[in-house]
Amino acid sequence: VNVYRNHIPSIKLPADSLNVLRELSAKYTLALLTDGFLPGQQLKVQSLEIEKFFKCIVYTEQLGREFWKPSPAGFEKIMQKLNARPERMVYIADNEKKDFIAPNKLGFFTVQLILNACLHASASAEPGAKAQFIIHKISELPALLDRL
Repeated sequence: VNVYRNHIPSIKLPADSLNVLRELSAKYTLALLTDGFLPGQQLKVQSLEIEKFFKCIVYTEQLGREFWKPSPAGFEKIMQKLNARPERMVYIADNEKKDFIAPNKLGFFTVQLILNACLHASASAEPGAKAQFIIHKISELPALLDRL
């Protein structure tokens, strides 16, 4: 387990995702909220070389496992770090079971990215778990954000 959690992953961001990150980071203030064991999540972020796109990165493991999503703590930490109001925030994620409950309650706009091979496309019975918007390609995101 230690090797799995602490290895340097050999991963690469898809070109379309990288292009969207470049475009959005030039236009908006971006933050990253990630759950999972801290060393593994930090190594993923480093391997993907995406730190430069985000003004703020919150690893919920640093707050405590009880603050992993769907806890609002990570979202609140981002708002605090960015001095941002919830109605100016947009949260994009894929997992309906845990990702949208807190940001919906806080008043964020929420967007679910459902890819063809998405592991989290099944519906959640949890009240408030549905995203307000759904996209099927990351390339659809800039146009959607321009409309919000």
